[in-house]
Amino acid sequence: MTETSQEHTADCGSYTLGELIGTGGMGAVYRAVDRSLGRDVAVKLIRDFGVEAGDGLLTRLQQEARAIAQLRSPHTVELYAFGSTPDGVLYYATELLEGCNLQSLVDHFGPVNPRRAVFMLSQACMSLAEAHEVGLVHRDIKLANLFVARMGTQVDHLKVLDFGVVKHSSVPTATLTRTGALIGSPAYIAPETLMEDGADARADIYALGCVAYWLVTGVSAFARKSVMATLLAHASEVPTSLADCSPTPVSAEFSELVARCMAKEPSDRPHSIAEVAAALDSVPESNAWSPPNGEGVVGGAPARLVWNAPRRIVAGASARRWIGTLARRSERPRSGCRDPGRERRRRRWSSSHPRRAHTAGD
Repeated sequence: MTETSQEHTADCGSYTLGELIGTGGMGAVYRAVDRSLGRDVAVKLIRDFGVEAGDGLLTRLQQEARAIAQLRSPHTVELYAFGSTPDGVLYYATELLEGCNLQSLVDHFGPVNPRRAVFMLSQACMSLAEAHEVGLVHRDIKLANLFVARMGTQVDHLKVLDFGVVKHSSVPTATLTRTGALIGSPAYIAPETLMEDGADARADIYALGCVAYWLVTGVSAFARKSVMATLLAHASEVPTSLADCSPTPVSAEFSELVARCMAKEPSDRPHSIAEVAAALDSVPESNAWSPPNGEGVVGGAPARLVWNAPRRIVAGASARRWIGTLARRSERPRSGCRDPGRERRRRRWSSSHPRRAHTAGD
């Protein structure tokens, strides 16, 4: 165990902390054991931001905990507990997921096959649909907050993570906090969130469009050399279409849906995440990806990968074999928008790919 883990082992309620499995802007995540139930969990210790954070940080984390506690979708990370140690360190415990976030998946294995991407995006819609129905806007949908996990014997089960900047849609909230920090991630932020009144659930739709684009192409639609340039791109630039940028053939319907999700004007986007889900269900790629059985992939050995660690994977040999097997179907060279064979492949695919085909592989 690390020094931090040892320091707080006896303080996190019924949880005994173990190895460090991830770090992020808000703190560190540890594998832990729930002593009362004997199950493995993930415990996040919240980084000490000093006296200035004070009640504001506590309120924000309580907001996250209460938001997650309202949600029952199997595609939303499950919260077990929220509290603070005697010395004032905040923490919360969630289910321990086996898998990796989509940022790590793309970073290590390249763009995802469009059929697999539609399968993942549809699951994200299920989580967000429930959140939006109760008036919650996530506000930080991005690859790193979408986790593809193994649940029981099945893999490619997607979970939405990190509701840390969630807000109720009826409460106007500015994009910038009092300290001037940007709420959300620059590569995914909807243009209207830069305005004083913030945004509604359609900002999550915009971010999901950015996720879809990056997931399938391997490149961000709007990332530039600086945060300001990225924000200006969101406000004024139209990215190359998904069909023209993907190294793998993409149907016109899927490409057009992603473009609608990334429309500059909220009114030009799908009106709800349920509408996005319905549209995903009607694209040719829908229902054409069948994830393999988890036990068959890893040979019966449990796969343990890092919990929401940004841009890297920490795993044992069996877990690396598992994620490698899954990725081989979707791995493609990172050609970005400069693939000379793209049009030829798209023409062949369009003429031979049956609509809504039910196939397991690529």
